[in-house]
Amino acid sequence: MRNIENIFLNTEKYLLKETQKAVLIKAPAIPWLYESTGIWFLKRFVYKGKYENSICIGIIKDGEYQLVFVNSKGQESILILGHELLGFFVAEK
Repeated sequence: MRNIENIFLNTEKYLLKETQKAVLIKAPAIPWLYESTGIWFLKRFVYKGKYENSICIGIIKDGEYQLVFVNSKGQESILILGHELLGFFVAEK
């Protein structure tokens, strides 16, 4: 079974956009990323929190989620893995 950590977030601060299948969450303050960076999560990993104006995202700690940068030549660079991303969310709370 995958190691999933649930993180509760304030929707007004973190929810940037929502579609039928995915939610765009503002990335936490990661030193080497731009402030406007967001992360798309499938809706099966995002659900309403038990408090008003809160959501919960389930981050797979084994690195399944990755922030990837794609340059103008189409080359990809992995910027951060799931367990690192989790650490930044936890540190910001």
